[in-house]
Amino acid sequence: MASEIILTTTNRVDKREICEYLGLVSGAECYKCFNATEYQDLSFTEAVKKASEHLTERAKELGADAVIGITQKDVIIGNREDVLVTLVGTAVKTKALS
Repeated sequence: MASEIILTTTNRVDKREICEYLGLVSGAECYKCFNATEYQDLSFTEAVKKASEHLTERAKELGADAVIGITQKDVIIGNREDVLVTLVGTAVKTKALS
């Protein structure tokens, strides 16, 4: 079973040491907005969850076991009330403290 990636808004992970910084990762998802072919009407909570899943997948591709310093920004797109939820953080490798 693959281990879960730790996601945190802090710059450290409790009981773990950061061994390697792998780079920035992000995930984004629209809610209540048009994509290329259809109107997407996700709840805000669903949009945040999907953005988090996108961020996690990118972190896994880098070999990370945690993403630290996650920030969230919600942006209104264009003249409509379309909203893009964006999460950004730093992918890292960690090890348990002795």
